[in-house]
Amino acid sequence: MEAAYNIFSIRVTEFDEGQRDPFGFDDFSEKLGSKYLPFSGTVRKPIYFFFIDYVNWLWQNGKLGKIKKEEARLRLEKLLVLSWKRNSDNLSGRNVLGNSKRKINPFRGNDGNWIVQTCFKIYSASVTKVITDTKFIDRYIQDNPTEEKIINDFLFKSGLLDSRNERLLETTLNKLSLKKFSLFSGDHQLTVRYKKIFGKYLQNAIWNTNEDYYNDISLFFNATNNLQERLYKKTIKKENKYPFNSLNNWFAAFILAVDKDINKENSKEAWAKADELYSKISDKYRKEISQRPEARCWFDRNGNKYVVKRGKEFSENGWNALLRRAQGENFYEFKHFAFISLLKDTY
Repeated sequence: MEAAYNIFSIRVTEFDEGQRDPFGFDDFSEKLGSKYLPFSGTVRKPIYFFFIDYVNWLWQNGKLGKIKKEEARLRLEKLLVLSWKRNSDNLSGRNVLGNSKRKINPFRGNDGNWIVQTCFKIYSASVTKVITDTKFIDRYIQDNPTEEKIINDFLFKSGLLDSRNERLLETTLNKLSLKKFSLFSGDHQLTVRYKKIFGKYLQNAIWNTNEDYYNDISLFFNATNNLQERLYKKTIKKENKYPFNSLNNWFAAFILAVDKDINKENSKEAWAKADELYSKISDKYRKEISQRPEARCWFDRNGNKYVVKRGKEFSENGWNALLRRAQGENFYEFKHFAFISLLKDTY
């Protein structure tokens, strides 16, 4: 498999350059999820919402001197991650971007040793949908009146991570660690004060996106026991009221039927099952997704069946990733796993 294929990358599944899954299911599921939950499927860490809002506010209000916007963003994101790494030996599984980098130089932005998918690229659109006023900024500036100077002293210096800059970095992190309510204090979770503010933002964002849906899930705010199981039962597995379950059933059956086609097995029963499940999807959504969608890559459609394209490379790893999802419990979670992660870090 060539390096161009990157399975399970930044959103759901990505294949080829810029392409999603072969049949457009990723795009459709994300679009549908956005009708209920106003954030991306990879947005799972509340503190990034406030960090991005804060950095954007500093830039928009001319608080960051003459440094270029992208340079400031990257350097401050590195500083944020370094503050977390200073207090925690292991940040894996905590949705912290870039934490696996061993040598992080916060005195340069794009130095070739930082992640391509920064928190600004992943979270920015969602932040503007969730944070719609200055309540957090007003509270944060009040809580951290001297932080702006510390940040600007840090940003004033640039270059290599040599002994002189290492001392400045240590001094900067020490000063920030003394601030209980600073985003750079070293705690990768929000303080209780900011959790309450974020929780209110989150509830308002979902209410403004879909009031009926909010009323169905409002009991899960402040909930901890069996949260995933209970929420999935109420939404992902809910029959009739929401389209998630019927679409997941069809996606899975469709992929299994295509698999039989490309392996030259008898696919008649598999397609009959897939077509029956497609008929159970509400008319509203069947108008948006074809029963036999054209494939973007790997496959040609031959009548009602699919064959591997001739002369084009087929990724077995990529296809097997789709098969595993088809054989699992949920083909898509329609942003609900991200929602669960946000709830767990907020309440």
